[in-house]
Amino acid sequence: MSMSANQLEETIAEAQRFVAKAQHLCAKQKQHEKDVANDDLHWSEWTDVSPKDTGAVRRASMDLTRSLADLRRV
Repeated sequence: MSMSANQLEETIAEAQRFVAKAQHLCAKQKQHEKDVANDDLHWSEWTDVSPKDTGAVRRASMDLTRSLADLRRV
């Protein structure tokens, strides 16, 4: 049995979702690092990297892993 176009499209969508979430988190982390290094900002003004953001990346990663595993089973 070979990979179906539908399975490939689903895996591509999962990969794109993971990349989007990871890029968003990376941008927030970079901004947070800049804020921490800026002596003019009070800590309460720093950009926050929330557990919600890191959790979304972890979840997207798990979903992508599962989708890739399903592709390999075929």
